[in-house]
Amino acid sequence: MKFTILASLLGLTIVTRSILPAFSQDFNAQLDLAVCNQNWQQAMQILDRVREMQPEGWSPDLQTYYERLKDLHGGNVHMEDWSQNCEASATTPANLPSSPAIASGFPAGARIVKTANMDESLYPGRDLPYRTKIDLEGSQNVVGVGILTDWWQKRPTRIQVYEVQNGRRGKLLGRGEFPEYLDRICGRQFNRKCEYPDRDGSARAELKIPFTAIATVEEIEVELDGLLSEPNEFVILFGVRVYGASQ
Repeated sequence: MKFTILASLLGLTIVTRSILPAFSQDFNAQLDLAVCNQNWQQAMQILDRVREMQPEGWSPDLQTYYERLKDLHGGNVHMEDWSQNCEASATTPANLPSSPAIASGFPAGARIVKTANMDESLYPGRDLPYRTKIDLEGSQNVVGVGILTDWWQKRPTRIQVYEVQNGRRGKLLGRGEFPEYLDRICGRQFNRKCEYPDRDGSARAELKIPFTAIATVEEIEVELDGLLSEPNEFVILFGVRVYGASQ
């Protein structure tokens, strides 16, 4: 997938494969889809991970691109007919941009391989940071996790996911920061407006954490920290969904 960003809007024309360092090519589809869905914050988070994992590959073009995304996010910019700037490759099905999994940055065909129900109320200073291990009951090719949480502001702001080897925390698989409220991550497919009272799942949200690459693991550890709004007192954690690669 390739993106041509309007010069009048971003001030540059860019193809992500030409600016991401070679190590970061797994991020291309995630970045493309985030921009195509006008999810400027998620695009910034993807670039943050690129910078963290390979700082020597952070170029002036990437910094300029990042600053333009920051302006779009800060200005809450949303454009009609933006999809005309997204040119899918001939091998990409036409319906993929509207797929909830793809819009979140997960690869095509991502599926739920495990749901861990928890129903926890986590208080800063007492329960946070919160860590939980999830046994996948055998080796799985995992592409990310979804944190099932509050429709409003009782949400975590920092999430990290690690592999577990021999009962111990291993390498970092993915991370996400959610310092601002996201309002279209509720509903049955977690792509609808969040609202209460509950209307077909509208009172439950999912914060999605795509991994940097497919990870073959038998167990993972999820760590949550931060509270989006201190007056709301605690984080609500309904559970964790683990997404696997398509079969």
